[in-house]
Amino acid sequence: MALYENHRFRGCWITADEDIEKRAAVYFRKRFHMDDCPGHAVVLLSGLGIVTVLVNGKEPDDTVLNPGQTQYSRTVYYRAFSIGELLVPGENEILITLGHGFYNEANGVWNWQNASWRNSPRMICDLVTEDETLLCSDL
Repeated sequence: MALYENHRFRGCWITADEDIEKRAAVYFRKRFHMDDCPGHAVVLLSGLGIVTVLVNGKEPDDTVLNPGQTQYSRTVYYRAFSIGELLVPGENEILITLGHGFYNEANGVWNWQNASWRNSPRMICDLVTEDETLLCSDL
């Protein structure tokens, strides 16, 4: 989305656990209140690993394996999920599941378990409207 190509994340990279040998996916949940819903809202999200997003229990689209594997020491992708139609006046919730993917591969024929970038999965996330950042990942 060209609209966000110059976006600088306000959130910080977060992880649930620094132990790279733990293999379970982790969940990040943020509950928040909105008096009025913006007409346009987007979750900008990069995950070092594989992420899924639920907003009020609903998927914003039908994609999988986001944001895509890379050679993480050179390139990291992010996704823009349009969520304006999923927000409601009152209480809202964003749930992000973060899995290991190839970022923390434990074995394999391509020797990814010895990759220089291998670490516990982490993510960075901002919830933005056309004129402000409403939420961001924090410690």
